[in-house]
Amino acid sequence: MKRLVKAARLHIIALTLLLGFIVNTLGPVSTSYAASSEWIAGNIISDQVFTNYQSMSFDDIQRFLNSKVPSCDTYGTQTSEFGGGTRAQWAIANYGQSSFTCLKDYNEGSRSSAQIIYDVARQFRINPQVLLVLLQKEQGLVTDTWPLDIQYRSATGYGCPDTAPCDSEYYGLTNQITWSARMFRAIMDSSPTWYTPYVLGDNYIYYNPSTSCGGSIVNIQNKATKALYNYTPYQPNAATLSASMGTTVNCGAYGNINFFRYFTNWFGSPRGDYCVTSLSQTVIGINFAKQSDRKDLGVFQIYSGASTGCIEAHIWNSGAQSWKEHISTNSSSINPDNSSLQYADLNGDGKDEAILIGLRNTGSGMVEFHIWDSGLKTWKEHIISNMPAIDPSISQVSFADVDGNGKDEGVLLGVANGSTSTGKIEAHIWNEGMRSWRDHIITNANTIDKSATQLSFADLDGNGKDEAILISMKKSVSGGGNIEMHIWNEGMRSWRDHIITNQIAN
Repeated sequence: MKRLVKAARLHIIALTLLLGFIVNTLGPVSTSYAASSEWIAGNIISDQVFTNYQSMSFDDIQRFLNSKVPSCDTYGTQTSEFGGGTRAQWAIANYGQSSFTCLKDYNEGSRSSAQIIYDVARQFRINPQVLLVLLQKEQGLVTDTWPLDIQYRSATGYGCPDTAPCDSEYYGLTNQITWSARMFRAIMDSSPTWYTPYVLGDNYIYYNPSTSCGGSIVNIQNKATKALYNYTPYQPNAATLSASMGTTVNCGAYGNINFFRYFTNWFGSPRGDYCVTSLSQTVIGINFAKQSDRKDLGVFQIYSGASTGCIEAHIWNSGAQSWKEHISTNSSSINPDNSSLQYADLNGDGKDEAILIGLRNTGSGMVEFHIWDSGLKTWKEHIISNMPAIDPSISQVSFADVDGNGKDEGVLLGVANGSTSTGKIEAHIWNEGMRSWRDHIITNANTIDKSATQLSFADLDGNGKDEAILISMKKSVSGGGNIEMHIWNEGMRSWRDHIITNQIAN
């Protein structure tokens, strides 16, 4: 029984100064969808989620890794964050290393990193999502575009106690992942040969390796949470919980709260309860989403007030007379005054992704896009855009295939008074990824009252491009007393058609 190693917190103190900057500059994680209010110190992750070893196939793991690092800086040509020229130049000077292999491309022996994670998850019946989060919160490997060799050497921090150097017996990616999963499985099985100082029930958990920082009693409610404390024996203090991710505070410890935040943002609730909070007011909406057969199906959505406390999507069959599917998502209820939910085909595969858009009061202070996987139970991607948060009462974010390439572009629309400096409706079209602008359009139409007029996009002529449509909904803005549709030409600077419908304006 190797008590020191197996009871040790696996956070690499020796590498903190050198690698902390890399981990902390991976990009902010919105706490809007991993709220500190949802953190429960005694119930970080459920036993069922922790041991769901079939949650991801090998292909799922590889796709996930690919999505986190679309482009690896293999030869370190980008400017070093530490100064001193390029990344390669800095790494040569400090580590004798001039090229870098990202986790998605990494191989050890005859197996890829995805295969190693998949195999170990199966061997020890531990959720591969847990192993992915472990690699991220310890060394930032999942999202690192130029990882150092030493990050793989102690990839999960196993055998690296706070008070001593890392034990070389546990070096190597396969070794690290295997020993971590072995420890987790031993705790889950209550193995008598594996030491743990924690029990189900009350335990005194420190806030920091320095005992002078104090701690508090935590009632550990399940074995999986016990396993995480066996791995990282600290809890976040109040200042850590209130600080944004990547911000350090006095007496803070981040291992377990970062595990919770990464897991929640990537895969949904680690407890499997999905939603914790709910707004008392019921807010609903109807949207349309393209399925695999390329037909748009109606989706009845409950944004808040659902019995589950989650955003819910109830999908009709064709004809809207019966239900195809009922989904309780992994996202807590939203306030439509701050957020919106839309569907768009972002990758051109003919299927629409569901997108939760944070418009204001976001964790980053920017407009955010949180993109679901097809089942709306896990996140596919989180994008913090280049646009500061907006007021949804005067501006909106929409999606449209403006160029006919099969992919929908994000469009920021200034539609009402106060949203533009020109007094005209303006359309700002994002490039793919929503981090830079492709086009800025000042239209020929004056700003509108959003309560009386709406702006939508649709492909009305079947040429593969969406037209912008200004819809007059109320009699106060409809000259003929009926709902009117005013269709722009491409570029939104002239009109293509004006249609007075047969529906009386309300």
